[in-house]
Amino acid sequence: MIILTNPNIKACTLIILLLIIAMLVTLHYADQIDETPTATTQDIIVPDEPEIPSPEPTKMIAEATAYTMEQGSGTGLTSTGTVPMAGRTIATDHSVIPPGTEVLIDGEGPYIVEDQGGDIRGNRIDIYFGEGPAAVSRAFEFGRREVEVTINATGRN
Repeated sequence: MIILTNPNIKACTLIILLLIIAMLVTLHYADQIDETPTATTQDIIVPDEPEIPSPEPTKMIAEATAYTMEQGSGTGLTSTGTVPMAGRTIATDHSVIPPGTEVLIDGEGPYIVEDQGGDIRGNRIDIYFGEGPAAVSRAFEFGRREVEVTINATGRN
């Protein structure tokens, strides 16, 4: 028998003996271990969400007017908190066309309902034309007219 006097050698020897015992126990019980594979997140198959067909676009006739930053609320923001953008922002009666709704106006767009005007009630829309003298001129030129509004994707009410 070897006499171990150095504490480091004693510790190393003890660790080696424990590893040998662990290997022997593992080998002894290896045939008793259930080797049924367990599922991993890659093995789990989640069924696809059923596709919900998008509703057919709704069409309506509306009276359209135009507004500019100069005729807005003066805050520089829409009623939904966005910065208005010509060619995108429109104002509606939110009980008729809710905020976030995407529409085409006479086949052009898309426009997004981001605002509501004080006089915009029922089937009326107000189209944002921008800011500055050129925008004011285009807005007056647009005037008031009937337009066909195609509602593509409904926003939130």
